Amino acid sequence: MFYGIGNKFKLPFIFSIGGIGDLLLSVSNGVYDDNNEIGLVFWANSPVVINDVVNDCFLKIKKKVITKNFLYDFGKSVKYYTDIVNDEKFETKCHIPNGMLYYSEWSRITDVFTDYNVKRHPKWVNGWKKEKTNKTIIAPLGGSSDSDWKKKIIKKELLFSLIEKCEHPYLISTEKEMEFYKEDKKIIEDMCTVCYDLTFSELFYLIINSKLVYSVDTWVKTLSLMANVDTILIESYYTKDNMFDPGDNVFLKNWGFKERIKQ
Repeated sequence: MFYGIGNKFKLPFIFSIGGIGDLLLSVSNGVYDDNNEIGLVFWANSPVVINDVVNDCFLKIKKKVITKNFLYDFGKSVKYYTDIVNDEKFETKCHIPNGMLYYSEWSRITDVFTDYNVKRHPKWVNGWKKEKTNKTIIAPLGGSSDSDWKKKIIKKELLFSLIEKCEHPYLISTEKEMEFYKEDKKIIEDMCTVCYDLTFSELFYLIINSKLVYSVDTWVKTLSLMANVDTILIESYYTKDNMFDPGDNVFLKNWGFKERIKQ
């Protein structure tokens, strides 16, 4: 399926796996910035979402193959991965571990900026910067990587406290995600500007030019930090004792949050 993909693209290409946060890292180690045209192979948790983000926000990606996530399809993933990274036009997989051995490699990561050469403030972000606004943003829920043992969710009591403190903030979420707060959804919608209908390009402009961001561990906080926006992390909470997510070494460690709030 992926054998010879570089010849089909006739372009150097980036390979990545996961969600929007993974996409942001993958275009931020210099390869995207240093090429006028680039290709992308992406195994996506949600192919429709990743396709929308790329089409809206990363216009230097001229050729792309965005598929379902083959990571857990053990009959295919190793062959597909090998074909991709051995392609002569393959350029980078950035933070995707060698051999897709996530736990063993990410557990050893000490600094994503040195270990994977991710840029704190990649050049592509500058194209989204306009005049700074006084808007405050809250991103209360994480994405598809939420699990039964780790919850990337702002608890209701803290969410209402933040909303009252921020005086009508912008809340970035989807209708589906907001079902978590279904008993209070209407009240929340009355107290915030909830960004259900914005395109990804509109969301990028909103986040990058905002004054302050409160966010769980989701792509919103990655983008705001890359844009040097003051960002306060609302830490995930665990439903089981003594759990560790090695992804924290990649997406949270040494990122320079203004503050971290435990729940």
